[in-house]
Amino acid sequence: MTVKRGVPVDTLQMYMATVLPGFCTMAVDPDLDTGLVSPYNKRFSMASVDGPNFAYITPRVTADETAFEYGVHAFGPDGPAFAEMIADHLRTWDREHRDGPGPRIAVHPAGTPDGQIPELPGGRVIDKIHCRVTLSWPLSATAAEERWPRTWWGPLPLFLEPVLSVLTRGSGLEGSVLRQAFSLWGRRGRSGCR
Repeated sequence: MTVKRGVPVDTLQMYMATVLPGFCTMAVDPDLDTGLVSPYNKRFSMASVDGPNFAYITPRVTADETAFEYGVHAFGPDGPAFAEMIADHLRTWDREHRDGPGPRIAVHPAGTPDGQIPELPGGRVIDKIHCRVTLSWPLSATAAEERWPRTWWGPLPLFLEPVLSVLTRGSGLEGSVLRQAFSLWGRRGRSGCR
């Protein structure tokens, strides 16, 4: 993933914290630094731990010094596979969420079954004593446009998704089926508006 200098990556840390179960941050103590890890910022780097595997995300300046290229360094018996999994999450954030609206945070009563939480699958649930907090990531407008064709009134998922999830909760209807139906209706409406 390459990001031009000055372009914000403000939601990257929260995204990684919600998709990586062992997410943490790493700081390198200058007095104990052996050079084994070499993050761009030794005081703060996003990292993840999975059993015996450890990985950290680090940017490096491109040769022309106009951008940062993000990469993953991993250690452990499954280090290469762990690094690739984290790199996949970086690419997903870059492609689908970087220019998006940010995370959607919702609170549900404690004991709400997963099947009644519209943010799942794909979101993260934090179970508290009195509630279940969910964090999910709506697609950026560009990613939504690629996944669902534009209807005559605009990108359907961005403005009707919350309404559809409330209307279909517990009905057994899949949101994607409704999206397709509304998209077809939108295409008919567009041809009728000429």
